[in-house]
Amino acid sequence: MRLLLVLVPVLLAGCGGGGSSSSSVSEGGGIIFGTVSRAPGGACPSQEEPCSIPASGMTLRFSRGGLSIVATTGANGHYRVRLPAGRYAVEGPQPLKPRHVEVSAGGSRRVDFSVDTKIS
Repeated sequence: MRLLLVLVPVLLAGCGGGGSSSSSVSEGGGIIFGTVSRAPGGACPSQEEPCSIPASGMTLRFSRGGLSIVATTGANGHYRVRLPAGRYAVEGPQPLKPRHVEVSAGGSRRVDFSVDTKIS
């Protein structure tokens, strides 16, 4: 599984170079992991099977205040990222559901995302 984490803001905050982010880091952090899926395009082949496929190579951006951390999904659509505790907006190259996640200090939580196709 290929996973890219950009933790420069967290590392800088831990070294005293991060202004408002340093208080976030001192609160403790947690792990968010899961799968990102998207519609395959076109009609679903069957009503018995899920109508989604893994979103491989998708970049997720977790943002709160001036802190922004990026994770990229692997070939199977899985991602895993450690974040300081708090509420984060989540963005991708296309809108995602859910749009926000809560991270608890010392916790580990599964959050699966789906690409919002705007089709109801």
